[in-house]
Amino acid sequence: MSEGTALVAVGFGGLPGAAVAELPRLDGVVWVQADAPAGRSDVVNLAELGFDFADLAASAEVVLTKSGYGTLCETLAVGTRLLMVSRPDWPEDAGMRAWLAGRGTAAVLPRAQATAGGLARAVGDLLARPRGLPVPPDGRAAAVAAVRRRLPV
Repeated sequence: MSEGTALVAVGFGGLPGAAVAELPRLDGVVWVQADAPAGRSDVVNLAELGFDFADLAASAEVVLTKSGYGTLCETLAVGTRLLMVSRPDWPEDAGMRAWLAGRGTAAVLPRAQATAGGLARAVGDLLARPRGLPVPPDGRAAAVAAVRRRLPV
């Protein structure tokens, strides 16, 4: 891999994601995903790298994932750009889309647009943006405060 090559991590956490054949070939982009089939010089199997997905998310330029808490939190906590393929049939999808709307280093791609062309445009747009600042993991304190406000004194 040469200087200036962007790693795009693909992680759909338990759900089948974009097939490798559908990932676009983009100049200067290498896709990394678990169990990537052989046959493309621009796709690397995560297992060959010797580290876990959380480390990859911190090292990548963009993470491509589905709506879901794990990868979304791991990615934004370290300031990596995020491309989330929307799952409108998942109950929390609308809330995640709304929350991500205020994040300049995140984008949401409707499932119908998760084609090679749609991915190429979305990844290109994200790579043109600066890397984000880490999002502080302060959800625990906010949740405790919300529960305390509702408890009888």
